[in-house]
Amino acid sequence: MDVVAAQRLAGEHLRDALPQRWQHTQQVAETAAALAGDLGLTDDVVSAAWLHDLGYAPTVTDTGFHPLDGARFLQRNGWPDTVTGLVAHHSLADVEARRRGHAEALAHFPDVAGPDRDAMWMADATTGPAGQRLTVGERVLEVVDRYGHAHVVSQCMVTIALPLVLATQRTEQRLDGRSASADVSLRDVAPLVPGVMDLLVDWDPEGLMGFTDVPHDEYDLEATTFSALMRAGYRMDASTVVAVWEGWFGPSSVMTQSKDAEWIRALASRLNSVPLPAGSPDRADHS
Repeated sequence: MDVVAAQRLAGEHLRDALPQRWQHTQQVAETAAALAGDLGLTDDVVSAAWLHDLGYAPTVTDTGFHPLDGARFLQRNGWPDTVTGLVAHHSLADVEARRRGHAEALAHFPDVAGPDRDAMWMADATTGPAGQRLTVGERVLEVVDRYGHAHVVSQCMVTIALPLVLATQRTEQRLDGRSASADVSLRDVAPLVPGVMDLLVDWDPEGLMGFTDVPHDEYDLEATTFSALMRAGYRMDASTVVAVWEGWFGPSSVMTQSKDAEWIRALASRLNSVPLPAGSPDRADHS
């Protein structure tokens, strides 16, 4: 089975039944094909991109959880594990699977970290519901706005936002011919945290520091997260700031509701100006 067969199958089930979903699918597949060509990835990535939302189709849906329904349908119809695994686990579907009681079923499909999965996640996370090109941060906020902050999809989206940002950055690093950043660790971040903390207190994204009972280290968890990302070689951009902030204060944090994109980009730029310890990986600029 090949990319042409994947495109044909997706079109049969989505084009007429779910035309907007079909628009989204076409753009995700186009992005995945470009990434696969530039990075020398397998055709499985492109096939999975065409098929990743197949589980939404009325002719395919079963449990109502589309990554699982799509992967099961493909497995029954003889698609290889490399494709069904990418479909089952696209955009960190495991998080929502746990919330919906499908974690055990989803675990039957392989989830292999690496360039193929990163490219698949990036292609989906940078494409809006009608096929528009978005940053990961814009996509996160679009989902929260569309579903509402109390919906399980929004709550899962702010949980997976940071992994999606990092998968996107690793893919961009590979496109630049650089080694992808390592896993994020809290090791050796202590020298960075005070400077990042002071910066966050000064900018006060949630508007908390004017209250007398708020401690100076109110933003300690966020400062530690930013420090760990920078120490691992990830750059700070608007999507990273949104992902970290929504992860701790969202869905619908005060910052994302009250600050415009220019303000968030300016905060990211200031974070990138924080000096890194000697020996830290270089932070390439893709902003």
